[in-house]
Amino acid sequence: MWHVAAFFALTALTCFFALLWGGRDERTCAWIMIAATVITRLLLSIEVLNFQSPEAGTFMIDAGMMAALTVLALRSNRYWPLWMAGFQGYAIVAHAARMLTPTVGPKMYAIGQGLMCYPMMLLLVIAVLRHPARRERA
Repeated sequence: MWHVAAFFALTALTCFFALLWGGRDERTCAWIMIAATVITRLLLSIEVLNFQSPEAGTFMIDAGMMAALTVLALRSNRYWPLWMAGFQGYAIVAHAARMLTPTVGPKMYAIGQGLMCYPMMLLLVIAVLRHPARRERA
């Protein structure tokens, strides 16, 4: 369970960083990530998530996050929100693969769901770091 604690710690640090020093888009993305993480934790017990069958609850949360990131990408004048929405799309594909192909094992399903969260956090940090340079150019 150390990986779950590491995920929550990294998410908290990344979002805190974005909320303090990011621009409007970075803060919006941080709130989307916080909301998805909190909703997932409150509504779904980690012990229940065994990935033996398609997880409808996590699918709905991931789809909501995908929708929110897509709206952010459509309203933004930056490219990184498009990448965020695309990374989140990978989680949707993992759900679809498990629903359409029952032979996808639980380990691959779990990895597919969680794999893109770390590049998403890194991308948000990079966006925050680049924000002051964008502000100076404007």
